[in-house]
Amino acid sequence: MPFAIGTVMVVVIGIFCMYEWAQAQAFSKPDGTSSTTSTSESTASVVSTEKTVCLDPGHGTDADPGDVNGDVVERDINLIVANKTKALLEIAGYKVVMTRTSNDQTLDNTARADYCNSQSADIMLSIHHNGFDDNTTDYATALYYKPEDQALAQAILDATSSKLGVPNDGLSTLEDNALVKSNMPAALSEAFFVSSDDEKAQIDQDGSTRLDDEAAALVTGIENYFANK
Repeated sequence: MPFAIGTVMVVVIGIFCMYEWAQAQAFSKPDGTSSTTSTSESTASVVSTEKTVCLDPGHGTDADPGDVNGDVVERDINLIVANKTKALLEIAGYKVVMTRTSNDQTLDNTARADYCNSQSADIMLSIHHNGFDDNTTDYATALYYKPEDQALAQAILDATSSKLGVPNDGLSTLEDNALVKSNMPAALSEAFFVSSDDEKAQIDQDGSTRLDDEAAALVTGIENYFANK
């Protein structure tokens, strides 16, 4: 019996050695050195792609309300949409700064560009809404000045027109100091007409998502712009 037990032990040791040799071969590099794999090495490192967006809600104080249609005041709508856009962008990982955060503030257009420049923003988006004597007129447009602004303006316009279901009236150039003096691509959005009675009714209705939809559209436009840069 001792002979049989010894034979079994030899066989077991042999199998174990062969297993160890196979494992060493499986984890060896072509040059013969050993290789180990850790979770941190096998997981691709995430490189931050954070962009800084400067939002510029147009107009400001009571002396600069923009277009007015009853209780729908452009300066208020501009700021509400800017705040909603900011919240969505931050969720998506963007850094967001704003030229104004209340209706107690107003800035001239040069100061708006200067602020965005001081923040080293990647893009500047001025948020406005249109107005006209005819309360049935309603469409989306976007404005730009520099050639490098055009792609941003187009992305914003396409997204707002599509999301809000208003006609796309195309782009226009505007020699506005906020656009002229910005060091980064800049665009001015006019997503709809506050003077439109249809828009006023949509905004005033209980549970309205009109401004939420606009903010979502602006985020889509911004993301499409960066995706295609």
